[in-house]
Amino acid sequence: MSLSSSLARDPAQANHAFQVISERYEYRRSTAITTNRLFKDWPKVFPDALNAQVIAERFTERAERFIMDGKGYRPNKATT
Repeated sequence: MSLSSSLARDPAQANHAFQVISERYEYRRSTAITTNRLFKDWPKVFPDALNAQVIAERFTERAERFIMDGKGYRPNKATT
């Protein structure tokens, strides 16, 4: 699952993502999330700040976080 700004524009989509994440948490299912946003920025993605907080708490409770910081894999294809 990728967290994108489209969730902020569509509350129904954000609610669906919340439901999926909540159910996977409840049944102890693995879930991989990719995002370039910090947890503190999640209220910008999820329109409901409480949902953003609950999701962040559920992910961090039993999580293994991999933070990759460095040069990107893709070459820079800037046009001049």
